[in-house]
Amino acid sequence: MRRWAGLAMVIAALAGGETCLRLGWLGWIERWQYDLFHQVAGFRAPARHVAIVSVDDETLLQHRDEPMVFWGPHFAKAIEVLRKVGVRVIGLDYLFSVSPEAWLKKMGLPDQLLSRTYDVRMREQLSKGSVTLISVLAATQEEQGEILLPVEDYLFSLPNGAEDVGLANFLTDPDGVVRRFLPELVEDENLPHLSFAALLAVRTLGLDPRAESWAMGGRVVPRRAKPMLIRFAGPPGSVMRVSMSRLLAPGAEKDPAVENLGGRVVIIAAEHVGMQDLHMTPYSRGGLFVESRMMSGAEIHANICETLLGGTFPRQAAESLRLALAVILVSLGAFLFFRMDPWKGFATLLMLVLASWIVSYCLFLAHWILPVSGIQASTGVCFLGGLGLRLRREERERQRLRGLFGRYVSQEVVERLLDSGRKPDLGGEAVEVTVLFSDIRGFTGISEMLGAQEVVEFLNAFLGRACQAVLQEGGMVDKYVGDSVMAVFGWPVPHPDHAARALRAAQAMLRAAHDMQEWIRERFAGRGLPDFRIGVGLHTGMAVLGNVGSPQRMDFTAVGDTVNTASRLEGLSKELGWSIVASQSTLEAAGAGFEVQGESVVHVRGKAAPMKVYGVVGA
Repeated sequence: MRRWAGLAMVIAALAGGETCLRLGWLGWIERWQYDLFHQVAGFRAPARHVAIVSVDDETLLQHRDEPMVFWGPHFAKAIEVLRKVGVRVIGLDYLFSVSPEAWLKKMGLPDQLLSRTYDVRMREQLSKGSVTLISVLAATQEEQGEILLPVEDYLFSLPNGAEDVGLANFLTDPDGVVRRFLPELVEDENLPHLSFAALLAVRTLGLDPRAESWAMGGRVVPRRAKPMLIRFAGPPGSVMRVSMSRLLAPGAEKDPAVENLGGRVVIIAAEHVGMQDLHMTPYSRGGLFVESRMMSGAEIHANICETLLGGTFPRQAAESLRLALAVILVSLGAFLFFRMDPWKGFATLLMLVLASWIVSYCLFLAHWILPVSGIQASTGVCFLGGLGLRLRREERERQRLRGLFGRYVSQEVVERLLDSGRKPDLGGEAVEVTVLFSDIRGFTGISEMLGAQEVVEFLNAFLGRACQAVLQEGGMVDKYVGDSVMAVFGWPVPHPDHAARALRAAQAMLRAAHDMQEWIRERFAGRGLPDFRIGVGLHTGMAVLGNVGSPQRMDFTAVGDTVNTASRLEGLSKELGWSIVASQSTLEAAGAGFEVQGESVVHVRGKAAPMKVYGVVGA
């Protein structure tokens, strides 16, 4: 039954986790784990195909008096130097929305040769090809996209016109983080339709931007592909950079840093203080030991272009692998959860989650993506299910133990037994205990003076008081034999002071006998009943406790020499004239605090050697 319950729980947990994953309810967990993997991996591999020429703070300081609109000659010189060192394709990550000539004309300055030819050098470089400009797909108030194109002077200078212009927009996930990209952002081929990075890769390989697919990095990339994951080289700053100030310096083409740009795709972009082109990436999620860092748009373009040219596309792992891992971890979890307490089970759950992370992370390093949130959810459901079944099973066991021991011990002892987590061995357990026997003196004569119902009333009145004395000291009322009471101290809840508890219970029983005398005088006034007296015998030693009987009738009891000796000592109490007779082992185990009224060496029936016993004074 337990095996089938476990199997049903595993199937339900797997189905639940798979459903949540496919419905996208666990997407935020997957994104969080994906970002965490990037942060743990840190710098992964250098970008071999792409570099950035940065218009940084140093470049701005060298040309601090020149408005950016008049930087055409500087860009032209940088492009010229890059051509000399053998750069493959140049991308200008600037939206040139106005030319210097148009700006001068707008200012109403006198028409001069300079106002018509200021930017001719820039237009000449654009006309030579291998340069890609950007445009931006902007949202209007009517929520319709409008493409902001470069200034016409530059657009007309490009050999392929709009086909040399890429869209600078990024694809963001629901949490605003850039993790994926699309090669084509607009379906209208008469307008700039490829992303800036995709167009750079296409131009680098000499491919047709209008083709339905391209062979890149050993893979076929459809132009209208579904969103693809970016293979980031590392945290912000991982892509090689060269300050544009070095390209503007005399003899720049001989600068080793500039020469190292040869054979690459180079993106010229602004990365100075106050620059707004910053975006959230997997490295932007801050944490306890991780600094949150934004990435420049140019570096994101560089990472996308490197992904395409290098063919290092992060790909989804096979569904069969994910399902196999889910079955293994969830089944293992179910097997362990049934056998562990809640805290160990929770620790096991964390270890299984960590194991799924390790597998997924190792695949991540090899550019394979294995979603494990569904596996983790299934394992969590399995843990909760196992916990629920375990609690239900334990509650049934608690109810069984309550029913079994509730007749023998106090409710407090039962709860202590259940809270201890220790289950008594009902098949038989040898333990050291103190056994108490009590008996009513002259009960036969009393019963002859009362009616049948009165005898039962009489017994119930005393046995109730005697039982209360035993239970108050944490003892177990083993059985009633006629007018005798047998009690055991030190089991099922172990008490190191079980002997002292038994002696205190015996003294409390004497007080109960005194109260019983007063009750008899009122209840059976004028009936001539003798004085009510009891005898108590106690012995401490090893006894076997367990269920004894036949399959039709089982009783829980204690058996052994200790039980027999305690019964014999109770019988000797009348001969010795003591109300409480305790063996030497009981008095030694009880310790100080009990007054003795006498001692004697007696021969107990069934024992070869004589034993020393003591008379204990009642309270």
